[in-house]
Amino acid sequence: MVFQFFINELKCRLHYSMCSFMFTFISCYLYSSELLHIFTRSLIISDLILLKKFIFIDMTEGFRINIFISFFIAFCIILPFVTYNIFSFVSPGLYSSFRQDVISNIVYIFNFAYIVAFAILFVIFPIICDFFLTFEQKNTITNIVIEPRISLYIYFALNLLGSFLVIMFFIILLYLLIDCRYIHYNILIDLRKYSYIFILLISAFFSPPDLLNQLLLSSILIVVYEWFIFYSMLIS
Repeated sequence: MVFQFFINELKCRLHYSMCSFMFTFISCYLYSSELLHIFTRSLIISDLILLKKFIFIDMTEGFRINIFISFFIAFCIILPFVTYNIFSFVSPGLYSSFRQDVISNIVYIFNFAYIVAFAILFVIFPIICDFFLTFEQKNTITNIVIEPRISLYIYFALNLLGSFLVIMFFIILLYLLIDCRYIHYNILIDLRKYSYIFILLISAFFSPPDLLNQLLLSSILIVVYEWFIFYSMLIS
């Protein structure tokens, strides 16, 4: 009877989460042009002489980009609600003190994540665009200008944003687990080889199919993991 109650509650929360995601996705798709402008403005306003134009070479590419960017933004918006449903489902089995720690940590992580995302999108990414625009050669013999393909540009922007967020989440999660003494450095050492495999899988998921970006992201995460092993030894 109790097991059936938990199954029904889990189905109900999954249903709410899926309906909320579909509603958010449809809302984002209705404003996909405005969302696309937010990502492309970094390159447009970087060059004051000639406004950049984006191209697509496939008939369905523009539609796929709108779907992809709407899915990404909807996922970022709905993630706190999904986390709330997951925590509400498991919270009755937690101690009250531990429950308060988890709530405060979740609020801290999401606030910091959205601040970092806005900083990357509106501060770091325009600087990167400015750097790559310096390779243009206007009013010269070669006259090399850039006309980016919209799909590659959006994939590059979201890949950069996702990589930064993965690194940030990884750092915050390990810091909270070690600082609150939930894990010991012996556990980190014992799980090192499994953690490396997990890091490679995460890197492959967030930066396909560029092998250089995968190796760069995985190398950063491995260095962070080793540093936290040393940090755990220090506080122990």
